[in-house]
Amino acid sequence: MATPDVSLVIPVRNGGPRLRRVLERVRAQKSDLVVEPVVIDSRSSDGSDDAARRAGFRVLTVDPRDFNHGATRDTAIAATSGRAIVLLVQDALPVDERWLEALAAPLLADPDAAGSFSRQVAIPGGNPILEARLAGWIAGLPTARRAQLDPARPWETLTPFERLELVAFDNVSSCIRRDLWRIHPFGHRPFGEDLGWSTFAIRAGYAIRFEPASVVEHSHDRSAWHEARRIYCDHRNLHRLLGLRTVPTFAAALAGRRGALAHYLALIEKAGLPPDQRARRRRFAHAYAWGEALAQWLAPLVNEHGERGLLGLLDAKIRRGI
Repeated sequence: MATPDVSLVIPVRNGGPRLRRVLERVRAQKSDLVVEPVVIDSRSSDGSDDAARRAGFRVLTVDPRDFNHGATRDTAIAATSGRAIVLLVQDALPVDERWLEALAAPLLADPDAAGSFSRQVAIPGGNPILEARLAGWIAGLPTARRAQLDPARPWETLTPFERLELVAFDNVSSCIRRDLWRIHPFGHRPFGEDLGWSTFAIRAGYAIRFEPASVVEHSHDRSAWHEARRIYCDHRNLHRLLGLRTVPTFAAALAGRRGALAHYLALIEKAGLPPDQRARRRRFAHAYAWGEALAQWLAPLVNEHGERGLLGLLDAKIRRGI
């Protein structure tokens, strides 16, 4: 059997009807690439593993107690053989039949590119605050880009924000080269395995491509508490990898919260929601503005002072289940 062009890996746990739609859309892809589809399932109880088998996926199993965002993906990748690996999450729905081709083909043709990632659009009818956040993130933009470190500007001379601009990458829907994954697997990472890997790739001189012609529909409508916890985990990761500190002091958190809240309330007014939804979104805005500011302030402090005492207890509570 010829080596596949692409191995497609999806981590799954109780994906429900949304996963079944994703599997159907994956099966409908039109591409000349030879694809090896694999699901790694955390012992789903809703038949997600059987749905994947019916869709033509090989199903691997991992104990949910052992799931890790980096190591579990490594386990699945190690069981495949494609020249490139496409990574997708169980609720990211390809919007058309060219999602895979548009994501993988440019990477396979570019010898200096380590990875590529897709554009993300929000599921209609969601939280306008989170929709705006996605639209402003690189993965939400409509313009293609190819990021690579300029030899005239070494990594050490860049600001944290310049580093972030370079390493932006998202395993919601991505493609990576196997030869580079062999050199540098994702490793045991409870959060942010994608940015950890792209940071390695950029610092090693490779390029990261953003391919907006490859589009998935992906967003969440979670509580403000859940979103704040994710922001905290994200900023612990960004501080470790890039030295990024967005909110340096508690006073800055208070000031940032006031400006953010005004912006979020304006987004809600602009959305023209029915009164009951408007009231619910306004409550979210108040809680989210607080949580976002405090999470960004707290995350670097825990990195610097360690997971000890009260900080350690708070850190464990925040990160649990993320």
